[in-house]
Amino acid sequence: MKTNFFCPKCHGYLSVADKVIFAIKKEGLDSGLLLLSPKLGEYTYEYHPTIELTEGEQIDFYCPMCGHDLTVEGANKLVRVKMQVDDKETFWVVFSKKIGERCTYKISDDGQEETFGEHGSLNVDYLSINLLK
Repeated sequence: MKTNFFCPKCHGYLSVADKVIFAIKKEGLDSGLLLLSPKLGEYTYEYHPTIELTEGEQIDFYCPMCGHDLTVEGANKLVRVKMQVDDKETFWVVFSKKIGERCTYKISDDGQEETFGEHGSLNVDYLSINLLK
């Protein structure tokens, strides 16, 4: 199964090789790139060693091409991007901005939802609002 991730605004591809690339910024001056695993439910990530990321801290995610803030409107704790599977089906992928909070949601256009991660139940209330607007 081939998956691609892309920005919901500019539709630029965020997937490169076996990573999904985001521009990040956190409180203060730290900003840079964060590389995530494209496999839903796998929470490995890489970043430049000069950036300090601490368990429990919230960071902001942006498209590295157009700079669009990927925060879910009405749910400041969550990020959303589009995922395309095998060049056909598309889904929303929503995940937590908090370092160490392992929760990811794959949501189809008809609202079907699949949850990944040990903290998946933490943001269920946010999923009841319109995440996809």
